[in-house]
Amino acid sequence: MPRRLILSFVVGTLLTGVACALSMNTAVSVQLENNKGNPGDIVSQTKGIYYLSAKTYDETMVGVIVETPVSYIQDTTLQNPKLVASSGEVKVNVSASKGDIAKGDYITSSEIPGVGVKAAEAGFTLGTALDDFAPSDKNQIGQISVLLDKKMNFVTAGVARNLLDSIQNGLACQIGRFIRINISYPQIVKSVGV
Repeated sequence: MPRRLILSFVVGTLLTGVACALSMNTAVSVQLENNKGNPGDIVSQTKGIYYLSAKTYDETMVGVIVETPVSYIQDTTLQNPKLVASSGEVKVNVSASKGDIAKGDYITSSEIPGVGVKAAEAGFTLGTALDDFAPSDKNQIGQISVLLDKKMNFVTAGVARNLLDSIQNGLACQIGRFIRINISYPQIVKSVGV
């Protein structure tokens, strides 16, 4: 086998492996400000500095500190780095201070450094809750599984219901107009004499 072909095969196999790993729970090592942070904490990044998220709907969130990712990329020049995952299913530290969390709720950052809460309005979210969290003490911090998918979310329960109603009403109106046009079309044709 020619060397070029073998090299192409090896490189192709490695790139495929990297692409598969990146689509799962892959983490990268980062140096957190003041070396603060525990597994499950939400991390933000601004101008190359990584720190615990401490703002609700923080648009600079990059991921969550994890202990045992499926795979990781480590910078060996960092001292006491933390592994941060930005995709996949991870355990996230959460509080019910903004309301009980149910499976399927969007999770966002909060004023509590590194801790997530239920997203109750439009804004940047970290991902979707895969577990319920409803402690009697709303300030209690626990961990739930979250499917990471950082994005801007515009839809809340009330908006979704109103949007759905608007779409249904609009479609009903359009269908009604279409039917009226079809019903009246033969009358128009007959009156014109075509």
